[in-house]
Amino acid sequence: MKDFLFLIPLFPLLGFIFNILFWRKLSEKTISFTGVIPIAVSFILSCLTALEFFTSGEKVFHREIFRWINVGDLNVNFGFLIDPLSLVMILIVTFD
Repeated sequence: MKDFLFLIPLFPLLGFIFNILFWRKLSEKTISFTGVIPIAVSFILSCLTALEFFTSGEKVFHREIFRWINVGDLNVNFGFLIDPLSLVMILIVTFD
């Protein structure tokens, strides 16, 4: 699951973009459905990540997505870092 950490924020973002683009053309029921389902999928992915985190014995999950700036000794990367505190926060945000 740590290879798919980027999917946790991606699904709600895609649901948001879909609702912004099509909110006048679709029924209220469809818009509600497309607002809730991506967050539920993110919650399921968060639970799977938590399960893998606590069973792996690692203290931190780190996944680099891409290198942003490389100048001399300065290396700035974009990625996701999951530790126990951020994992609890992800579970709270996606569950609520």
